[in-house]
Order: sequence, then C-alpha cells, then structure tokens
Amino acid sequence: MRYVLLLLLPFAICGCNQIVPPAGRYALFETSKGTVYRLDTISGDTKVVYSPSGWPALSAKTPYKGEDGKTYEYLGAGKLKELTTTEAADRLVEKYTK
Repeated sequence: MRYVLLLLLPFAICGCNQIVPPAGRYALFETSKGTVYRLDTISGDTKVVYSPSGWPALSAKTPYKGEDGKTYEYLGAGKLKELTTTEAADRLVEKYTK
C-alpha cells in the first residue's frame, strides 16, 4: 500500500496538466486570396507558409524585422540598413502619425 501511495504522490503534487498542449499549438488558416499562414496560438507569431503570388516583395523605405531580432530598413536594389532602436521607433511614429 505504501508503494502505491509513493507512486501516486508525484501525480498529486505536480498535477496532470501539461504546460504546452501536445496538439493545437499551431493553427493554419487561409485568406480569401489563397495565402496560407501558420499561427502560433501561444505567442501569436504568424508565418507565411504558402502564397500563390510567391514570397512578398520588399518595399523601399520600409522597416523589416530580421531573424536575429534586429530591425532593418530596405533601401532598394537589394541593400539593407540596420536601424538603431531610436531610428526604428522614429520610423513607426512617422508611419502612424500620417
């Protein structure tokens, strides 16, 4: 009887809930134009999985977030400029005050 209680005690202390659900963390959804996105239901991040028009083109003078967490501005002709935190904030203020 003691061994059974010792075996069940960790379940009673820790519970049976998992921190991250095994299924359902990611959800796929499709827009009316046929673009398919993958949504991380925990963090809210989205990623383009498929786009019928191909990968989106970069627009000049537009800030983009890099995989390394830094913000870049596309200058055109395949050139990027790394923005400081202050410059990135200024670009956002300019964008939303128009």
